[in-house]
This record gives sequence, C-alpha cells and structure tokens, in this order.
Amino acid sequence: MAGLSIAIISMGKTAIYGALRGNMDDKIRLGIADLDNVVTQAEVTANTIKEGIVSIYDQNDMAGGVPSHLWTIEDDQHNILEPTTMAGTMFRSRIVDAAIPASRYNAETTLLDSIYASLSNNESYVGIGVFLEPNAFYQGIENYAPYMSRTDAEKRKLMVYPYSMYSQKDYYLKAKENKGLNLTNAYEDESADGGWVVSVIEPIIYKDEFKGIVIVDMDMTSFEIIEQKDERFQSLYSNVFDTNGHIMFSMNEEAKGKQLSDILPADSMEKLQSYLDQGEPFNTHIQNENGDLVQFNARPLKIEGVTWWVAIEVSEKEYTKAISNMIMLAIPLSVLGIALLVGFSYFFIKKSLNPLKKIADVGESVAEGDFSKEINYPYQDEIGQIAKSMEKVVERIRSIIQDLAGKLEQIAKGNFSFEFWNTQLYNGEYEPLLTSLYDILDDLNVTMGEIQNSSHMVNSSAMQVSGSAQTLSQGATEQASSIEELSATMNDISVKIKETAEMSQHASGLSKETGSAVGTSNQKMNEMSRAMQDITE
Repeated sequence: MAGLSIAIISMGKTAIYGALRGNMDDKIRLGIADLDNVVTQAEVTANTIKEGIVSIYDQNDMAGGVPSHLWTIEDDQHNILEPTTMAGTMFRSRIVDAAIPASRYNAETTLLDSIYASLSNNESYVGIGVFLEPNAFYQGIENYAPYMSRTDAEKRKLMVYPYSMYSQKDYYLKAKENKGLNLTNAYEDESADGGWVVSVIEPIIYKDEFKGIVIVDMDMTSFEIIEQKDERFQSLYSNVFDTNGHIMFSMNEEAKGKQLSDILPADSMEKLQSYLDQGEPFNTHIQNENGDLVQFNARPLKIEGVTWWVAIEVSEKEYTKAISNMIMLAIPLSVLGIALLVGFSYFFIKKSLNPLKKIADVGESVAEGDFSKEINYPYQDEIGQIAKSMEKVVERIRSIIQDLAGKLEQIAKGNFSFEFWNTQLYNGEYEPLLTSLYDILDDLNVTMGEIQNSSHMVNSSAMQVSGSAQTLSQGATEQASSIEELSATMNDISVKIKETAEMSQHASGLSKETGSAVGTSNQKMNEMSRAMQDITE
C-alpha cells in the first residue's frame, strides 16, 4: 500500500507539473491569438485602403474630361439615371497640387478619410501611409506618398514623402519582390514621434503589376493585449520579441525595448538562442538579469514572413512552491479518491460479476446434462453478448441431443435407411457426431447383411441335418431289436457269473481249511526235526 501511495504521489507530481506547464502554454497560446488579432486588424485596415486605390485603375478618365462613372443608378421603376455631363470640370490633387481626373480626386478623398478614421479609432496605430511608384497614381506625378501620423491626424495634417525616401527600404523592396503581405520586425521610427514600431505592408497590385504599398505602423503598446496575470505567480512576465531578439513588449518594464542579449547573462542567452534557432516551441530554465533561476516558456508566431516569439517566464521558486502546494492538496484528495475508487470498484465489479455467476451456474447444469435452466440478462453489453452466446451454445447442444435421440430411435426400430435431417446442426466440431452416425449405420447395414447371409446358410444346413436325423432314426430302430437280444444274453451271463461266485466262495472255504491243516503239519514236522536232532546228538 505504501508503494502504491508513493507511486500515486509521484504520478500526481508529474501530472501537476505537466498541468502547470500546460497552463503556461495555454497562456502563451492566448497571447498568440490576441497578437494575431492585432495584426489581422491592421491587415484589414491596409487591405481596405488598398482596394480604394486599386479601383482607380479601372477608370480611364482624363483631367478636365468627362468623369468616369463605374456605377449604374436606377430609380424605383428601374429607369437608368444619367448624371448631367461634367465635361470641362477641373480637379486638382490636394496632396501634390496637380491636375487629376475626377476618379483620382474621389479616390484621394476616400484615401484621406480612411486613413484619418483608422487612426482615430485605433490607438495602437502610429501612422498610415500609401507609397506609390512614379506615375502609379496618375501620369506625370512622380512622387505620391501621403503619410499621416497619429499626431498629424489630430491636427488634420499630412506628410508627403519623395519616392527616393522609401524606394530602397527593405520593407518596400520585399513587398515589390514577393507581391504579398509582409510584416516587419521592430525598428526605430524615423518620424518626429520616434519610438519602436512594427509595420504591416500590403502591396498594391493591379493585373500583376506592382503599383506601391499601403503601410500601417503600430507601436509596441499594441502588444499589451497579451499581458497575462496569475495570482499564484507574482513574478510572472509575458513577453514578445522578434527574430532579432528585440523585446517588443514585456510586463517587466525594465526589459521593454531592449535586446535579449543586453539583459540576459551570456550563458543564458546562448542557451536561449539554441532553442530560438530551432524555431519550435520550448520550455527551459535560465537565469534572468537578476541571477534568479526562472522557468522560460516560449512559442513562435510565424506570420507574414517574420517570426515573433511569445514567451512567459516565472520564478522557479514560485513554480516549485505552486507544485508543492498542489501536491499537499492532492495527497489527501488522492487517498480519499483511492478509497472511494476501491469501494466503488468492489461494488460495481461484484455487481457486474453476478450475471457471470448465473451464466457459470447454467454452464455447470449443462455439463451435468440439465438443459432446463435459462439465462435472463436484458442488457446489450459485453456480459449480454456472453449470455447470448451461452444461450446459443445450450440451444445448439439441446437441438443436437434431440436430433440424435430421434435418429437413434429410428435405428432401434430397425430403420437403417431413414433420411438424415437437420444436418446444419453439425457444423465445426459437431461434425464428427454426424460422421460417426453415418459410420454406425453403414456398419449395421453390413452386419445385418452378413447375418442374413448366415441365416440362409443355417437354414440349408438344418435341412441336411433333418435328413440325416431321419436316416439315423431308422438305424436306431434296427439297433434297438439287436440290443434287446443282447440284453437277454447278458442276463444269462449274469446268472452264470452269480453261480460261479458262489462256487468260488465255497472253494475259498475249503482253501482256508487246507491252509490250517498245512500249518498243523508244519508244526509237527518241526517237532519231529528237533527230536531227530536230539537223537543224533
């Protein structure tokens, strides 16, 4: 029991440690989702402004000419409404002070209103601009690059940059090359506002021709949305840093805007860099700028050509303490849970085994030849399947026994040629029963045939014996008369023998008397011999 408790505690510790790590990972995932929403919102803003610019390329009106009209207007009777001609109306750009067609003037108005509205409604935007290629807005306009910062928006002010200012910038060249949405790492803003920003770059493409970009600059306050708090960890910091190791946001005010390499010890930075180079989520232990051991969990956000990292760090002491507290709470709960588990397990196992015991009893009865018991289990679970199978087995055996009894009854009545029915019962291991019955019938048929043949032979022999018996009877009659004559002769011989016996008895008497006389004679002779001897002497 002690070993089991230790094992459970160890497993609980591992589970708690994993749960805490999972909790940290969940916080990072939430941060990534929030960060992705920030970027997506900027992408939507850039794309909306881009669509307003792209629409001008479908309109070929000229400055001072008839304005292009893309829309078809109908009244309630579906009559097309044509506006009065505006030929000769001259429009001038408010950005570059050049004559432009009505379509460009309308697009410019929409552009300025969209930029202003976006900056007014999103505090994380530092500035928004549209930087076009020469002649991309209208023929003859070499520099068309309006940019409005948040500060300028408040003053209804606009900056116009020359093409040479942005044409060789990395973000511009990258968008021009891949013609896809791009995101920059953090960089220092060169405007009067200064500070570190990241930019969403939306290329303007018309019929596969690069026309320029829409740029949305965001300051680092955009990332405050990823801030995570946990009452268990007072030292918990969430951070966002880019591929270059620049800390774009940190709950640790001292780390904001700095490089990881500037605040971490060299060995910690080297260890961290080895994980960053792999580009995969990781968790490790490092020493922070204060020399304290911390748990460092990070996950990459790969988005629009860059990789940003969302990380959470927490003091190892607090982390371990949280684990210990959870373990101390989990131990009594685990013991109680084990006790309840054992109790419920015993109850449910015992309850579950009762139907199996009934099935076993039916099996014992079947083994003893009693097929009268039935299995009643109404549930369609695993035990129900066993019960169904047992019922099929019992029913099969009962059917086979009844079938064999019927067949053997036919054999007992001397019917060896009845038709075999219910052969489908004898499948698998039951097939030898039917095969053996076939063999018995074949052997009985052969035996009965041999008995029949023997019977015919016995009848034939009996007739021969009967004839011999008659002949023997006649001979016996003739012998009987001879025996009677022989009997009479034997009687005569018997009388003669009796007479001879009587004579023998008489002769025996005479012999005895003669023997006595001879003895007396011998005595007298002995006496005479002695006397003569005496005389001689």
